[in-house]
Amino acid sequence: MWIFACVTFVISLITLFVRKHFLKKLQALSSVQESSPTQIIQMHDKISKELGAINELVCIQAQWYCENPVQTPWSKTNCLSYEAKQYKEYEQQYQERQQNGTVINRTRRDSSLVFSENRSANFELHDAQNRILVESQNASFEPMRSIHEHFVPVMNQFSNFLIAQRKELGDRYQEQAFMPSDGQILTVIGLFTSRNGKPVICEGGDLWLISTKSKRQLVKESSSWAFWMGWVSLIFLVISVVVAILAILGIEFKG
Repeated sequence: MWIFACVTFVISLITLFVRKHFLKKLQALSSVQESSPTQIIQMHDKISKELGAINELVCIQAQWYCENPVQTPWSKTNCLSYEAKQYKEYEQQYQERQQNGTVINRTRRDSSLVFSENRSANFELHDAQNRILVESQNASFEPMRSIHEHFVPVMNQFSNFLIAQRKELGDRYQEQAFMPSDGQILTVIGLFTSRNGKPVICEGGDLWLISTKSKRQLVKESSSWAFWMGWVSLIFLVISVVVAILAILGIEFKG
């Protein structure tokens, strides 16, 4: 019972941490207003003349253009951002003893990460009058979608040695990418600053997000996640407390 109480308490803490993440995201989203590239450039010209330095969180919604997209390593797909991973997969034989003493042979599979790569391309947001550069490194892209997966089995079985009956099966390659359609409107929330006298959106603010969703959709999703994660955290906390009290009283579940 103590183990169950500890597990539910840990789940409560994890969901509470997730809720804090969405609350922070919601707060950042609520603190900015949507702007166009022209409005941002006008703000840049005004502030740079009066104050010089510019560092402000902004939200821009506009069409995008990228002259040099990045290309995924295996499917060779052009995109604004990708995440590529390679896993080595294994199979292991083991024995499981039942309550009646019977021994059953079972097989389980696991994997280990051997390669991971994240890359993103700089691009521009534009309206009818102006363009503004987005330096997208380290941004969160939403949504990333799976575009490619393939498995390469081990060819030479004789060179595949066993360690405690653990056998290498092969390598699995996976790619996820952020691929908005041409001319699609993106929502970019990031730090508005100046580089060599030109306005740039980059990493550095409370939120660094590039999404195909509108600000209204992002606010709605973050609010919903924060609400439900709060309830889930509370439910698991109550369960862990109740189970801990029962354990202290020496009451056990029967079934």
